[in-house]
Amino acid sequence: MKKENIVKVIAASLGFVVLLFFLQSLVPLIYQSYYSIAYSELRTTDYEAFTEQVMSLIQANTNLFNVISFVLFLVVVIVIFRIKKASLLTRIRWNPVPKQTYVLAGLFAIFFLLAFNFLSDILLPKAWVQGAEDYTVIVSGGIFYNIMFVVILGPLVEEILMRGLMTTRLLGRLPLWFAVAFPAILFGLGHAAGGMGQIVGTTALGLLFALIFIWTNSLRAAFLAHAVNNCLAMFMLWSEINVDISTGIQLILGIITLAICVYIGSLIYMRRIKKI
Repeated sequence: MKKENIVKVIAASLGFVVLLFFLQSLVPLIYQSYYSIAYSELRTTDYEAFTEQVMSLIQANTNLFNVISFVLFLVVVIVIFRIKKASLLTRIRWNPVPKQTYVLAGLFAIFFLLAFNFLSDILLPKAWVQGAEDYTVIVSGGIFYNIMFVVILGPLVEEILMRGLMTTRLLGRLPLWFAVAFPAILFGLGHAAGGMGQIVGTTALGLLFALIFIWTNSLRAAFLAHAVNNCLAMFMLWSEINVDISTGIQLILGIITLAICVYIGSLIYMRRIKKI
């Protein structure tokens, strides 16, 4: 492990997180500035109505702003690495893995999601669970838009940011547990709109994606697991499923799916150890 200043390492790992946050704040601000110029008369005659209209439009276009921010983030990151004459794909470990590993990564995500949802309904406070259920990954724009944003673009940007850029910055400089846990916690906090239940769930998923990333040494595998998770979460109505089954059955299903998840995880880990 390289001996480096811990504060500097953590601060450097947060650089691209700050960049994405800046872009997500900048895009609505630009839109607001444009609207202020285009409707300057309304702004001067009835500022309260103008402000209400602007906030309403910003809220209605939040999903579009996120897409623009994510695309801009990818462009800026590519430009930064071009200027540095460094390989972005090498840095984020966009490495191919055998087809069996992709299958295992997808199954890992599926059974982890099943286990967490069965067990969280029993173990977490009801208010947390309800808050997470009310927070949906489905956004406006139709099924095509959801697939492009929720299943492809969102997971791609989040994995590049959290695992490809942040975790790789921490690995070898700080303890492994910190390199895994710190980005996962930030990932969970980034989904705080769904309350504590969503924070706990996405933090757990962040740990899962980090393990897949480290065990396979491939961001492709982590991205696939993330995409599969989001796709499944779009269509699974957990509130309806859990209401129809008893607590005892939920517990049994949770333990079974968790055991399968651990078994699949061990297969991924052993494949990595064997390769090394």
